[in-house]
Amino acid sequence: MKWLSFFALSSLLALIYACATPKGLSGIKEPISVIVSDSSYFELLSADKKDTSLLTLDYQYFLYDTLSGKASELYQDSVNQVVVDFISTATSFELPDSSVRISPNFFDNALQLFVDSYNEDKIDGVSWLWSLEANSTIEDDFIDFCQVSNSTWSYTGGAHGNGFFNYQHIDRGTGKQLNLDDFVSDVSMVTAIADSIFRKENELSMNADLKEAGYWFKDGKFKLNDNFELTEKKITFVFNTYEIASYAAGCITVEVPIERIKPLLKR
Repeated sequence: MKWLSFFALSSLLALIYACATPKGLSGIKEPISVIVSDSSYFELLSADKKDTSLLTLDYQYFLYDTLSGKASELYQDSVNQVVVDFISTATSFELPDSSVRISPNFFDNALQLFVDSYNEDKIDGVSWLWSLEANSTIEDDFIDFCQVSNSTWSYTGGAHGNGFFNYQHIDRGTGKQLNLDDFVSDVSMVTAIADSIFRKENELSMNADLKEAGYWFKDGKFKLNDNFELTEKKITFVFNTYEIASYAAGCITVEVPIERIKPLLKR
């Protein structure tokens, strides 16, 4: 009976291990990517102590070895650095320190820097209440690259707050950042397609000068950037506030269906 119990336990453990261990077609065990999701927050008090503002950082990063500070794969270290640089930029008025390692304490300290900046202004007599919401999300289900989605909204005084959206793509093999020309074989053709979509959505003729129409493209000609979100069905180019138009225009997006550029895809 004891032998049967041991056999049953061994079989169960083997089954659990097999289910938890992903394998490629070769049967070789593939590394498991562990993404940590967490958040940091702080309740800010106004100078007159009548209002409060909840500052939040929602973030993800790849699990890393605490001794070496390295993740299991090179591209994961690159992704973690992207998250560090974004959060540093969102919470500080200084240039990000590229030597800072990602850790749970990093996010708390980054948020504290934002709070310290507010308190310094409050001491100087500034009365408005600051706010901050920042989010960094990892999308690791693409075949040969990883997409990092970053967004932030903050108010640090003045007439209005400011939002920012940023997408970065990291090659899973090299850990290098990818641009639009790494995804498509003909950027000019994709630009022409996006231009026609942009003009149609904004009721502009193909011959209209975009500068005269109120947009800030150089020489009045449409141009794509490297800030885009990839999904199964479309690629969405994002132009942040003040990038190609005034604040009133807000964040401008151009959605290009994948079907329209499928022959040009390199990945």
